[in-house]
Amino acid sequence: MMAFLGLETTTWLLILSVVILLYIYGIWGLSYWKDQGVPGPKPLPYLGNGVEIFFTTGMHQSQLKYILKHGSVVGIYEGRRPHIIIGDLDKLRQILIKDFDNFQDHRTVGDLDMKPFDKGLTQLKGHEWKRIRNTVTPTFSSGKLKMMVPLINAACQILPERIGDLIKEGKDINVKDMYGCLMMDVVSSTNFGLQLDSVKNPENPFIKNIKTMLNGGRIWMFALAMMIPGFGKLCNSIGLGVFSKSAIKFFMDVTEQVVEGRKKDPSDKRIDFIRLMIDAHDMDITKEEDGLKISFDENAESVPKKKLSTEEMMAQSLFFIAAGYDTTSTLLSFISYAMALNPDIQDKLVNHIEDILKGKDTVTYEDVSKMEYLDQIIQETLRMYPSAPSTDRLCTSTWTDGDLTIEKGVGVVVPIWAIHHNPSIWPEPDKFDPERFSKENKEKHHPMSWIPFGHGPRNCVGMRFALTTVKFAVVHIFRKYRSVPVKNTPIPIESKKSDIGQVIPRIGIPLGFEQRQ
Repeated sequence: MMAFLGLETTTWLLILSVVILLYIYGIWGLSYWKDQGVPGPKPLPYLGNGVEIFFTTGMHQSQLKYILKHGSVVGIYEGRRPHIIIGDLDKLRQILIKDFDNFQDHRTVGDLDMKPFDKGLTQLKGHEWKRIRNTVTPTFSSGKLKMMVPLINAACQILPERIGDLIKEGKDINVKDMYGCLMMDVVSSTNFGLQLDSVKNPENPFIKNIKTMLNGGRIWMFALAMMIPGFGKLCNSIGLGVFSKSAIKFFMDVTEQVVEGRKKDPSDKRIDFIRLMIDAHDMDITKEEDGLKISFDENAESVPKKKLSTEEMMAQSLFFIAAGYDTTSTLLSFISYAMALNPDIQDKLVNHIEDILKGKDTVTYEDVSKMEYLDQIIQETLRMYPSAPSTDRLCTSTWTDGDLTIEKGVGVVVPIWAIHHNPSIWPEPDKFDPERFSKENKEKHHPMSWIPFGHGPRNCVGMRFALTTVKFAVVHIFRKYRSVPVKNTPIPIESKKSDIGQVIPRIGIPLGFEQRQ
């Protein structure tokens, strides 16, 4: 037999066979959605649509692109795993609320080591999630929130002074960094009862470890774990976790110390989430007045109430810190950005605030609760710039609605940003218009057309806390300062395609502030 490039024909046949088998394996299962009659973008062997989703077009940008091109229900692949994007509002209501029992869990990220967040609310599944959620929910009632308002207000009152100091430096103000410092102080006081000043004490171990935890996560691991089967297990086997082990140990030690201190001194009346979680198992969820009770079909005995372990409390505290720090500072950044670009709306907001406060220096929970136009501005900001551009569910029991069937094990993508920017749902989606959320106009909206905090039993448990913090911060700032665009202010805002789950640019948003006369 003749040789080619030094290899015999049989060797070439063997190589060709291997290549063909690898190709067949790479495309195996990638006709899943086509066979189901669900439209979607063409996947690549092995990678599915992952390259476009995670690297070239971007996660939330690609979701809108697919919906506008293929329709409101789109089949995609992260690697070789089938997932489905649900942009149909009626089907979304079925999935998130009416048929929640079929979609109780979030997807897992390729078996990655997510400690300590694996015991946090977003990662827990089934009965463990129900137990923790039932235990934690009362701590976020309006009654408990009012107890923490002095902590929130105290941190927000410092903001005008900080802005004044930054103005004296003569530099543009990166509002993401400024609000990040605010939220560092808020979450440390409301979670652990610690009074920090993150601007004046940047070397504080608590602050340094928070930043390590939040900024040191290996985000690239998420994309690879979603696309490559076994990647997460490989990382685990070599001891490579998503988050810093030293930071995790630091917060485990801090939590243990705070918990032990609270237990040893029952007379300690400080109100923070650690204290509330220690006492949470004694709270009767049915007495909470805010509609926060979660109703399940199972008997109450199937979700027993018991004390949270120290590890579980640490996981919830870190989850609240991670979620509150980034999402709330992002929301405040975009409010300031929107006000800078819309000075007429900013003036209307300030007049509305002064009409409520009537010249008072103090600001109360009752005051900010009356500020309806501020609510409209926050809601429109969250429509245009949702802090979490998408969320997900895992189908835990095969579900059928009309001609659509979602099988057990398939991931459901809830495309928040894409829904908020779909022109068939929100006309002129890139226009900032708080009047969309006036009392008259809100009644015209589909209940699933605005879902920045998700919806249903697995919505964001800290929503009220975040919104209260934002309201106090906005009131304190805009009573004294006007936000204005500067030369380096990006217009429009564009996030990096590879910033998974990020709407805000990593460099932040530079703005100027002028003192009001």
